[in-house]
Amino acid sequence: GPPDPASPGTVHAPRPGPHGTAHDGGASGVRGNAGLVSILIPADDPLPLETTLLSALAQTHAHCEIIVGDSSLNGACLALLKPHLKAHRRLRYAPAPGLSPLANLNHCLALALGAYIAVAPAGDTLAPDKIAVMLPYFLDHPQVSLVACWRQPRAPDGQALPVAPLFANEIAVGGGSLADLLLNGDSSAAAAVCAPGALLYKRAGIGPAFGHYHDRPYLDRADVATALAALAGGDYVYLPRPLSSYRAAPATPPTPLAQLEAGIEALELLFQARTHGHRFEPPERFRQLLSARLAELNTFVVTHYVQLAADAAHRVDALQRTMRVGYQLLLTA
Repeated sequence: GPPDPASPGTVHAPRPGPHGTAHDGGASGVRGNAGLVSILIPADDPLPLETTLLSALAQTHAHCEIIVGDSSLNGACLALLKPHLKAHRRLRYAPAPGLSPLANLNHCLALALGAYIAVAPAGDTLAPDKIAVMLPYFLDHPQVSLVACWRQPRAPDGQALPVAPLFANEIAVGGGSLADLLLNGDSSAAAAVCAPGALLYKRAGIGPAFGHYHDRPYLDRADVATALAALAGGDYVYLPRPLSSYRAAPATPPTPLAQLEAGIEALELLFQARTHGHRFEPPERFRQLLSARLAELNTFVVTHYVQLAADAAHRVDALQRTMRVGYQLLLTA
């Protein structure tokens, strides 16, 4: 589950100062790209894109740029964008034929000029004041590294689903406490805490690309890796207001190969966190987490070996290497 609001790593959310944003929606006292927010929209289909695009263009925070990465093979999104490109100088089109969703997102990031980054997956609807509400938490509180809002799930017909936000009130969670949660291996908790569509990032905190943690790329745990990199010891502010919404898609069970990759990446994140000085509290917590992750991965492999032999033979070396490092760390005093 989410961090306990009563734990030492959790404090009340800092409130933005009274002058966090100017009347035109721009950050007060901020010039040039310092207060610019880049809204990245990776897309491959114009149908879900339109709602997202219109809600991004309707942001009351005026100092935004919007970059649409089109990974369709035939530039299918361009026809939708053409009239808007003529009307809005802050809108940019970035063809990215054939790129995966993560690669398309990073293509957009490479073009971004803003000091702050918001991700709007195609199909999401942004509240008009989303950026205007979230940005002042950065501008007025330097210790804040990530700002999250509630991303309201909706049924296919657009009706809001009866799901509550993670927390009932605004809170700030210490970066160390949140990192412990993300390293715990609970993918459902991690998905709720660090879905890119719910977050506002500092560009400098993301690092070279989305999905990187200490220069190592991750695929299955890309969102977790990005959040860990962005936290960098700072606070995570959570706002329970539904500043974004999305159409919830039916859950599809992961393949055994995907589950294997997830298990390997969960261990790699744990190794990297320890190597780069993350403080586990109490110190024995690292070996407890490591023991649990090794046991889970070992049990998964011996349970699904028939399917893995057919689909994941090319990952045997990576699996052996990861398990060997894990057992060395576990059994070294």
